[in-house]
Amino acid sequence: MPTFLAGEFQASASALQEAFPAKLDRLVVLTDGSLQPAFISPDVAARLRDSTSAVRRAVEYAFPPDKPMRAGLAINGYPMEESCNVDLIALKEDIPGMCSDGYIKEMLATFVFDHELGHLVVRNGMSYDEHLNECAADAYAALRHIQRFGKDTGFFESHSRAPHVVLGGSLPHYTDAALREVKALSARKDMTKLSLQETAKRAADIADRCSLGEATLGKLARAYLPVADACKRHIGDRPEVAKRLRHKNDEMWPLMFRETVRVMREYQGDSDIFQAGKSFLSHPDRRKYMEDLARTDPEWKAALDFIDMPEKEGNPAGRPSPQGAKAAL
Repeated sequence: MPTFLAGEFQASASALQEAFPAKLDRLVVLTDGSLQPAFISPDVAARLRDSTSAVRRAVEYAFPPDKPMRAGLAINGYPMEESCNVDLIALKEDIPGMCSDGYIKEMLATFVFDHELGHLVVRNGMSYDEHLNECAADAYAALRHIQRFGKDTGFFESHSRAPHVVLGGSLPHYTDAALREVKALSARKDMTKLSLQETAKRAADIADRCSLGEATLGKLARAYLPVADACKRHIGDRPEVAKRLRHKNDEMWPLMFRETVRVMREYQGDSDIFQAGKSFLSHPDRRKYMEDLARTDPEWKAALDFIDMPEKEGNPAGRPSPQGAKAAL
């Protein structure tokens, strides 16, 4: 693990344990690349009889072979050893994900760390509503990103969770409404001075406002199913699709983007469906790729014009009426 991340994880875990002593008195932070914990509460360290074996078992539990895309995991009450339950955060050192010029790999790793901490310290971070859980954790991690690195890193453009909807993934992880709320809030108020307790409370409030119901998530999944099906036919299973998406300027990008625009056109009166597609296509690398195509291809130019068309009164998605839409791409 890079020295910067090791120090950041340890310092942050220590600060959070002081801020939330009742919630994190048994905190253990592990990575899949080391048998030495990045952080371990003194009480837990004193109680473990064989820490090396306990860490190995925990890492194997957190990152089984059938979960290749998992970047991190938070568990409340994980049994490290018999009669030694802990609050566990496990992190993958080589985290899959798309970064950008401003939003670098270390920031992504720190976001995942803060996300998993958010599950443990934010109200409803471990509730029965999985989508509410993810909104709470992502809102907390987004606020912490601003506090650590500022709000002009390209994070909000680079970290859309829309691929979970568009390409067929984990619907509860589609938390873009919460991320947009954090971005809007940070434009109005200074989030950098919040204490850790205040940050957790603000994240919980954002999650309450921005979590989507099962009906909306189901609607999104059904609308974008043709995109997921096309990717499955032409690319392969979900890990392979995710890999090709992360590969900059991949030859399969036109397929993904074309099918996404097609769905956006079909459901252009639905703001939820339109926004999911727009968030997916607004990643800086994807946007640039489409702009490059649009320089010589009028159909891609029409697609960008459609995506960027300003909101119109009386149209919930801000899109032209179906009769006026050009069925390009």
